[in-house]
Amino acid sequence: MTAAVADPARAGAPGLECTDVWVRYGPGLPPVLRGVSLSVAPGEVVALVGHNGAGKSTLVKALTGAVHPERGAISLDGVRVDGRSLRQIMAAGVSCVWQELSVIPTMSVVDNLLLGMPDRARLVASPGLARRRIAAVVDRCDLHNIDPKAKVGSLPFVDRQRVEIARAMAIDARYLLLDEPTAGQRGRGRDELFALIRSAAGHGVGVLLVDHHLDEVVELAHRAVVVRDGELVGEVAGTALTAARMTEMMTGYTGTVGPSLGAAVGHDHHPRAGRGSAVADCRLRCAELGSSTLAQVSLELHGGSVYGFYGLEGGGQSELLSLLAGASVPSTGSVEIDGKPVKLRTPADAVRAGIVYLSGDRAQMLVRTMSGSDNLLLGQLASRPLWSLAPTRKQRQQAAAALVGQLDVKGNWRGLVTGLSGGNQQKLVIGRALQRSPAVALLEGPTLGVDVAARTQIVGMIRGLAADNDSVVCLASTDEDEVLDACDQIFVMAGGRLVDRLQVTPDLGKERLRASAVATSPLATTRGSGRQDGGG
Repeated sequence: MTAAVADPARAGAPGLECTDVWVRYGPGLPPVLRGVSLSVAPGEVVALVGHNGAGKSTLVKALTGAVHPERGAISLDGVRVDGRSLRQIMAAGVSCVWQELSVIPTMSVVDNLLLGMPDRARLVASPGLARRRIAAVVDRCDLHNIDPKAKVGSLPFVDRQRVEIARAMAIDARYLLLDEPTAGQRGRGRDELFALIRSAAGHGVGVLLVDHHLDEVVELAHRAVVVRDGELVGEVAGTALTAARMTEMMTGYTGTVGPSLGAAVGHDHHPRAGRGSAVADCRLRCAELGSSTLAQVSLELHGGSVYGFYGLEGGGQSELLSLLAGASVPSTGSVEIDGKPVKLRTPADAVRAGIVYLSGDRAQMLVRTMSGSDNLLLGQLASRPLWSLAPTRKQRQQAAAALVGQLDVKGNWRGLVTGLSGGNQQKLVIGRALQRSPAVALLEGPTLGVDVAARTQIVGMIRGLAADNDSVVCLASTDEDEVLDACDQIFVMAGGRLVDRLQVTPDLGKERLRASAVATSPLATTRGSGRQDGGG
């Protein structure tokens, strides 16, 4: 398919515009957006692209009234709307569909569509009018293959997403903002979403598309606006609208990226060579491991090393860790730990195989009603035989005190864990993993949201976890600084595939990682395409 062609009659029409917008999230904090301007005309599909943290979501929030700029202007068809609430801007004709769906799964498709209509009270009282209005939305959004009486929660994800977009259109939206609408979608699901977006634009709706799949941008958008580190880099359209040009603008990196460079590193030497650690045998081997959202991945990872799995949101790094943690069941492939095949169907299977998993959400890893010391000792308590006597409070405090000293936890760790800072809570979570001496440790964003001092200490703990136990540490992150600081080797993921592999050296910069993350050519992820060795 090719990108739709804008109606020339609409090109000069008033639209949704922002001019010189500055946003910061608190006094004294650096601005998240610095003088960004863009416009979306009726019937036009404009892509907003940029790397992680470039400011895309903040700009969308500013356009919808969820965030108010400290400087700049936002106008809708020539009328200033900055300062208005999200509800007011929605009533004026701007609707946003976020990546996290807000449809109500226990309600029918029809009832969800009615929720999007501003005069729903009158429609509920007039069933005939409601049926006609619903039929118009179904026709406009081509939902004929979805049972209108079905509970939304029973529908496949792509159909729930289509209902979400249709509900946004039901308010007679003239501008539609879509945040990563195709995340996790391929094949039929993606094609149907594309058709819906094109249909909306064909009906005169201006569409702002936030998308990191550059092939989709080329296919769908009339032009792309590129932001980097909160600033407008420029825009591209026509023959200049290519993945290569957008990659260069997004990252500032002009060198070569792709499988050829990735395949040149890591085969002939162990990734920790030069750091003085012993080379361990392969501890984790994955053969063609895949799922509905993850291409078949083959890896051989060695003990004593920290491997980064980096990519944009939805790149596949979280999905890979989920399979290895037993939180998701693979559709293909096999896993070996220390040369022995293991079945990872549940988290309990992973624990028995010597795998520990730390979520990127600290709230999932901590029991908020327990003390810091008891949270630290949870692993020890859970591993005790049922018939053994539970340790006394004094014994727990003594055991925790020794560990707390090693972890350099600050604050009242004897009190509720919620009284500790985020960085110290994170130290407790990682310290709990250290006690298990795991074969494999799976970490998601372990240093995000902590201060600089705590970050440095946590990076040291992660490296110590690998070196002291000869563990394989897999660190999944969307943050370039995190993987560059903590990892020996980085696998870059995009679209559920491994697209590059890079040895961490002093001259490896964030720009190189960002450029790889928007690459479209996979590196040895499909059946028969070879194996990705992590070393040896």
